[in-house]
Amino acid sequence: MTHHPLLLTAILLGFILSTSCKPAAHDDEHSHGDEHGHDDHGPEHAQGGLSATHWGETLQVYAAFEPLVLNRAQRFAVHLTRLDTHEQLTRASVSVVLSGGGQPEERFVSDAPTEAGLFVPTLTPRHAGKRAISVEVTLGESSSLAPLGEFIVFSSEAGGQAALRASQGEHQGEGIGFALERQWAVPFKVARATLGPVRPSIPAFAHVQLTPGSSVTITAPFDGRLLASGRDPLSVGTSITKGELLFVLSAAPSEGANTASLDQDVDRAAIDVAAARREVDRLTPLVEQGVVASRRLDVAQSELAGALAMQRGASRRRTNLNQSQRVGGRGERVEIPAPIDGTLARLIATPGTWVAKGQPLAQLIDGQGLWLEIGVPESKLGQLEQISGAWFSPVGSERVVELGREALISVATELDPDTRTLPVRFRLGPKHIGLVAGMMTQARLATGAPREAVSIPVSALVDDSGVDVVYVQRDGERFERRPVRLGIRDGSHVEVVSGVEDGEWVVAKNPYVIKLASMSTESIGHGHAH
Repeated sequence: MTHHPLLLTAILLGFILSTSCKPAAHDDEHSHGDEHGHDDHGPEHAQGGLSATHWGETLQVYAAFEPLVLNRAQRFAVHLTRLDTHEQLTRASVSVVLSGGGQPEERFVSDAPTEAGLFVPTLTPRHAGKRAISVEVTLGESSSLAPLGEFIVFSSEAGGQAALRASQGEHQGEGIGFALERQWAVPFKVARATLGPVRPSIPAFAHVQLTPGSSVTITAPFDGRLLASGRDPLSVGTSITKGELLFVLSAAPSEGANTASLDQDVDRAAIDVAAARREVDRLTPLVEQGVVASRRLDVAQSELAGALAMQRGASRRRTNLNQSQRVGGRGERVEIPAPIDGTLARLIATPGTWVAKGQPLAQLIDGQGLWLEIGVPESKLGQLEQISGAWFSPVGSERVVELGREALISVATELDPDTRTLPVRFRLGPKHIGLVAGMMTQARLATGAPREAVSIPVSALVDDSGVDVVYVQRDGERFERRPVRLGIRDGSHVEVVSGVEDGEWVVAKNPYVIKLASMSTESIGHGHAH
């Protein structure tokens, strides 16, 4: 059964919502106030207080707090999220730094989280006025600084609350709330819209092929019977090392040979040997006595040697026949090793069976020796100005396989007469796990000069009733639905012509959870234990 991702996400989200978060110290429905997607945001206004977000190289720092008041101790909630996995940071030392305004620097430290991802140092500002707030995160011997912007430290609580109320209305209710505790509980990730080169491409059918020499068929060197190799029984899919013993082949007897006739040959040879030896024994004393010429003894000795050779041949033929009829016996045999490293793809003959010279025994495939052949349609040949790479998704997978210019093997000089396409081949390496020979797919061949454009991951797109939309993260816990107009796709990214600006952050993994949150009657973002 195929499940729509929106349905699966709804089930997961429903489960999460059915579990309660820690009781809130206050409602903190944070909203973002910056319309331009800068890295540093603050101050932001929400029902419970202020918030600010900084996206760094590896961490997202999100802070939520009440208006700062001179000499009043208050909790300052800092949420730390790894940008590569969107998981909470479970250990670090966090320092909130107040600076500027012509006053000394003030530093407030939390050496451990109150819960995974949440650090809550207590701030007691000693200087009023406009102050810059930064969060310094130290993990081991490395540290990073996240500037959150400038905030006012009020001389009285009444002043802070009055200023907050005056500005709340401007941003109240904006965006879609989804708390970080909720984000950490589901598959989730954000990615930055970036300005960079995007490549035009040509669509074409492609298939995965074995490179020459990566498939070897092992054949019998002569007629014989396969014997057990002494290793575990061979089975399709077994990994084989070059030089590893695969088969033992016992030579087959001559055509028409059988035990009775070979026994007769051995007996006849023994009679001939005995007769030749008697003749040598008779002639030897006569030659010594000078009765007969020595030449007659030389002839007799040659006949004896020939008879002995015939006897040995007959005995060997009988031994070979007896051996070939007993699998695993000891006789004249040839060992057949693996000529390459690879996987046993076909097992054609098994021990105990008779095989003829040249008969296939097994097939080995080196799975690392693959290439992708892209058939460029004849109508698109005029666009093959400059091949810079290719990309494709294996059938049934959302994974995008990227191939650079360095992987290009060849561009054919002649059209395939049957398909009217021009083969272009790329090398596939060991990192391309899961690809097997014979796979068919739709590929894109990157051609022409790239152009500068803003692009986002394709995974960020949501089909909302036929409209392409993305969800922009305006701060750590608030998102905005944006319809977008798209340009060309380049691998796992797609050009955004309008709707998202360079530097903004979009939900790149499981964006449907934000779509579901937008359908809720209230923001899914309450319940922090700040």
